[in-house]
Amino acid sequence: MNSGRFKTLIKVAKKHKVKSLQLYKDMVDTTPDKDLKKLIQENIITGERKHHRWLEDMVRDYNKKNHKHDHGCRDREADIKSVIIPLQQGVFISKYYPDKNFNDYDALYFGRHGHPNNVFRTLMQFDLNKIPDNCTIIKAELIVSLCTNELPHGGARVAMHPILTDWCEDTATWNDGPEIAREHWRIEIPGGVFGPLCIDVSDYIQDYFECPNYGFILVGSESIDGVIGIEARDCGPHRKGPYLKIEMECGHDE
Repeated sequence: MNSGRFKTLIKVAKKHKVKSLQLYKDMVDTTPDKDLKKLIQENIITGERKHHRWLEDMVRDYNKKNHKHDHGCRDREADIKSVIIPLQQGVFISKYYPDKNFNDYDALYFGRHGHPNNVFRTLMQFDLNKIPDNCTIIKAELIVSLCTNELPHGGARVAMHPILTDWCEDTATWNDGPEIAREHWRIEIPGGVFGPLCIDVSDYIQDYFECPNYGFILVGSESIDGVIGIEARDCGPHRKGPYLKIEMECGHDE
């Protein structure tokens, strides 16, 4: 199969996948059955996203294979670009104050402090629409700045769960927060470390840059004492709010 024919087939397949994802999103928005809604969100839509990623990987592998004799020349039909996406909205919620909104704070907290019920979690959302449709994600990193670290010396696990329903940072509380999916990834954060922290979120962005995207929630180790705080917004050269740094390969439409 020649290059033009292959790219045309892939382009058509990707367009159909986008339409399928939108159809499933509409089903989620309209079905009154909560169990069916969660099934569509966690299983069907995730499967469609992974299929879309598979198509993207196929294009990238095809390009590498067919341009391996270019002696270092860059593919004329593709460019490597990067984009910085700042935090769109973010807020922490508290189990100890289940009906209080904490949007007026300059930091976002997660983990546990003292009392077993004094637990915090952080909700974050980024505008992934800034990623062009004709681009393949190569690498994605979440950059945060640690301003509070009360973890023990050995550190603790932090998990990320995708958010399944719409929410607003001005109204979100523990009792009135969004639904979340199963754990998507986890990292270990060492105790006593401050400043910038870079987290590889490539798999998450590749899965969720298609709609719907409601962001994610950070959950600390809630069985031990240890609160993590990250800067919520830019407050000078050494205090930076969370942002995504995304590298992508963008092909030109024919």
